[in-house]
Amino acid sequence: MYFNIFCSGGSKEIKVFEDIIKFKNITGCSSVMIARTAEKNCSIFKKDGKLELFTVIRDYLRHAVDYDNVAPNTKYCIQNMLQNIQETEQGRHFLESTSLQQI
Repeated sequence: MYFNIFCSGGSKEIKVFEDIIKFKNITGCSSVMIARTAEKNCSIFKKDGKLELFTVIRDYLRHAVDYDNVAPNTKYCIQNMLQNIQETEQGRHFLESTSLQQI
C-alpha cells in the first residue's frame, strides 16, 4: 500500500528551487506545498533560478490583462509580491491604482 504524504511549512527556509527539493528530502514527503514563498515570487519553481521580482510582476500583469482578471484580485496578488516595496514611491503609486490600466 502506498500513501501520498504532503508536507507544508518551511516558508522561512525556502528561498530557491533547490530548497524545495531539500525540504522534500529532509521530511521524506512525496510532495511539498509552497504558499507564502510562491506568493512572493512564483518563479521559485524555476529549476534554473528565480526571476527578478519586477519581471515576474510584469509577466503576471500581462496574463491578468490577457485573461480579463479583475483589478482587485490582480492588485491583491501583486501586493503579496511587493511586500515592503509598497513603502517606496513606486509602491505607494501602485497602492493608489484602482484599474488594470492604472496598475
